[in-house]
Amino acid sequence: MNEEIFESVLNEILEEMKVFSLLAKDLQNTVADLKEKVTAFDQRLTEQVVAPPADTLAVQQVLKEGLNKIERLNIDSVDKINGSVTAGFQKISQLVETRAEAVLRHRRFVFYPENDNPNYRFFLSRLLLFITGTIVIGLLFVLAWQWVVRR
Repeated sequence: MNEEIFESVLNEILEEMKVFSLLAKDLQNTVADLKEKVTAFDQRLTEQVVAPPADTLAVQQVLKEGLNKIERLNIDSVDKINGSVTAGFQKISQLVETRAEAVLRHRRFVFYPENDNPNYRFFLSRLLLFITGTIVIGLLFVLAWQWVVRR
């Protein structure tokens, strides 16, 4: 009976060792594949491919031509604008010379001047409020005095 137990135990150990050896071979194959991939990756990293410089001569020429056209158009347009502005000023000066009128001076009192000063507005509003309040209080005082006198 001992022999049968030993034999069954040894057979089970043998089967487990076969499974472990298959797993170890699979693991060795996986490690070998990974080593190959790593060496290929290392080779790619060490081999630096230098790209040739980009040929931008054609683009630079096109840009220079475009800038030259823009500059010529600007110079032409500035000349046209200057001509039209001077012609306009000449027309205005002729109109002013032909319609020379006397300058009338007006004197006026302005509560709020053209330059908007908030302090001035505040002062005027408070002054008007004070005057209105004084008038109302004075009227109330006069009415109260008349009421007292009638009684």
